[in-house]
Amino acid sequence: MGKGAQGQQEWVFRMYNETTTDNPPRPNRISFYVFNPLGGEGDRQSHFQDPVQAGEWIHVVGVADEATTSIYKDGVFRDCDRYTGSGSGPCTIIRRAFG
Repeated sequence: MGKGAQGQQEWVFRMYNETTTDNPPRPNRISFYVFNPLGGEGDRQSHFQDPVQAGEWIHVVGVADEATTSIYKDGVFRDCDRYTGSGSGPCTIIRRAFG
């Protein structure tokens, strides 16, 4: 799920299945990607990789600012990543729960 045309996405959520054959394997990974092909910053993704239960609902939120992406599961912070070239140091973590 995302926004933008093929090859020109602005953002995307991606869920890998349990038996993915990607290298490296990413079973049950949920990722939030932000793309900036014209800004020279490349793309950045934050993710988590948890067991998924059939019939169980989860709430996933992706947050992006000028330097980072963050992902939350059920209102709990899970991961953040900096854009290429946006500086060093830890990600800014938004601790407020969504709900």
